[in-house]
Amino acid sequence: MKHLARAILLFVFIIGESVNAQTKKDLKNKVISNSNLFKTNIDNAYLELHSLLKESQQLKDSLSELKILDRKCRYFYRKNTLDSLIISSEKLQKRSREYNNVYYEAMSDIYG
Repeated sequence: MKHLARAILLFVFIIGESVNAQTKKDLKNKVISNSNLFKTNIDNAYLELHSLLKESQQLKDSLSELKILDRKCRYFYRKNTLDSLIISSEKLQKRSREYNNVYYEAMSDIYG
Protein backbone atom coordinates (compact mmCIF):
# COMPACT_ATOMS: atom_id res chain seq x y z
CA MET A 1 0.00 0.00 0.00
CA LYS A 2 2.89 2.38 0.78
CA HIS A 3 4.37 1.77 -2.64
CA LEU A 4 1.09 2.63 -4.36
CA ALA A 5 0.79 5.88 -2.40
CA ARG A 6 4.38 6.81 -3.27
CA ALA A 7 3.81 5.98 -6.92
CA ILE A 8 0.67 8.13 -7.02
CA LEU A 9 2.48 11.00 -5.30
CA LEU A 10 5.37 10.74 -7.74
CA PHE A 11 2.95 10.68 -10.68
CA VAL A 12 1.15 13.79 -9.42
CA PHE A 13 4.50 15.53 -8.91
CA ILE A 14 5.68 14.67 -12.44
CA ILE A 15 2.42 15.85 -13.99
CA GLY A 16 2.56 19.07 -11.97
CA GLU A 17 6.13 19.78 -13.08
CA SER A 18 5.23 19.06 -16.69
CA VAL A 19 2.31 21.52 -16.57
CA ASN A 20 4.51 24.13 -14.86
CA ALA A 21 7.22 23.73 -17.51
CA GLN A 22 4.67 24.19 -20.31
CA THR A 23 3.21 27.25 -18.57
CA LYS A 24 6.70 28.79 -18.27
CA LYS A 25 7.32 28.05 -21.94
CA ASP A 26 4.04 29.80 -22.82
CA LEU A 27 5.15 32.80 -20.75
CA LYS A 28 8.51 32.93 -22.52
CA ASN A 29 6.70 32.93 -25.87
CA LYS A 30 4.48 35.80 -24.69
CA VAL A 31 7.57 37.75 -23.59
CA ILE A 32 9.15 37.19 -27.02
CA SER A 33 5.94 38.33 -28.74
CA ASN A 34 5.86 41.40 -26.54
CA SER A 35 9.46 42.15 -27.48
CA ASN A 36 8.54 42.03 -31.16
CA LEU A 37 5.50 44.23 -30.56
CA PHE A 38 7.71 46.65 -28.63
CA LYS A 39 9.67 47.25 -31.84
CA THR A 40 6.56 48.12 -33.86
CA ASN A 41 4.04 49.53 -31.35
CA ILE A 42 5.63 50.53 -28.08
CA ASP A 43 2.39 51.72 -26.47
CA ASN A 44 0.49 48.48 -27.10
CA ALA A 45 3.47 46.48 -25.91
CA TYR A 46 3.57 48.52 -22.72
CA LEU A 47 -0.09 47.73 -22.03
CA GLU A 48 0.76 44.01 -21.88
CA LEU A 49 3.61 44.40 -19.38
CA HIS A 50 1.54 44.48 -16.19
CA SER A 51 -0.13 41.13 -16.84
CA LEU A 52 3.15 39.59 -18.04
CA LEU A 53 4.90 40.80 -14.91
CA LYS A 54 2.20 39.35 -12.69
CA GLU A 55 2.35 36.03 -14.53
CA SER A 56 6.14 35.85 -14.29
CA GLN A 57 5.99 36.45 -10.54
CA GLN A 58 3.31 33.80 -10.06
CA LEU A 59 5.39 31.28 -12.00
CA LYS A 60 8.57 32.36 -10.20
CA ASP A 61 10.26 32.92 -13.56
CA SER A 62 12.95 35.38 -12.50
CA LEU A 63 14.51 35.88 -15.93
CA SER A 64 11.17 36.74 -17.55
CA GLU A 65 10.40 39.06 -14.65
CA LEU A 66 13.69 40.90 -15.10
CA LYS A 67 13.18 41.18 -18.87
CA ILE A 68 9.74 42.71 -18.31
CA LEU A 69 11.03 45.15 -15.69
CA ASP A 70 13.82 46.13 -18.10
CA ARG A 71 11.26 46.67 -20.85
CA LYS A 72 9.28 48.98 -18.57
CA CYS A 73 12.45 51.00 -18.05
CA ARG A 74 13.07 51.16 -21.79
CA TYR A 75 9.49 52.32 -22.33
CA PHE A 76 9.82 55.20 -19.88
CA TYR A 77 13.26 56.04 -21.27
CA ARG A 78 11.89 56.25 -24.81
CA LYS A 79 8.88 58.28 -23.63
CA ASN A 80 11.20 60.57 -21.63
CA THR A 81 9.13 60.06 -18.46
CA LEU A 82 11.86 60.56 -15.88
CA ASP A 83 9.89 60.03 -12.66
CA SER A 84 8.48 56.72 -13.87
CA LEU A 85 11.90 55.73 -15.24
CA ILE A 86 13.55 56.27 -11.86
CA ILE A 87 10.89 54.27 -10.03
CA SER A 88 11.07 51.45 -12.59
CA SER A 89 14.87 51.34 -12.54
CA GLU A 90 14.81 51.09 -8.73
CA LYS A 91 12.42 48.12 -8.98
CA LEU A 92 14.67 46.51 -11.59
CA GLN A 93 17.70 47.06 -9.39
CA LYS A 94 16.01 45.59 -6.33
CA ARG A 95 14.81 42.47 -8.12
CA SER A 96 18.08 41.93 -10.00
CA ARG A 97 19.94 42.03 -6.68
CA GLU A 98 17.47 39.56 -5.16
CA TYR A 99 18.01 37.22 -8.13
CA ASN A 100 21.76 37.93 -8.22
CA ASN A 101 21.64 38.94 -11.89
CA VAL A 102 24.48 41.35 -12.61
CA TYR A 103 23.38 42.11 -16.18
CA TYR A 104 20.02 43.55 -15.16
CA GLU A 105 21.55 45.22 -12.11
CA ALA A 106 23.92 47.03 -14.48
CA MET A 107 21.00 47.92 -16.74
CA SER A 108 19.17 49.45 -13.79
CA ASP A 109 22.22 51.65 -13.16
CA ILE A 110 22.16 52.80 -16.78
CA TYR A 111 18.48 53.78 -16.54
CA GLY A 112 18.79 55.31 -13.08
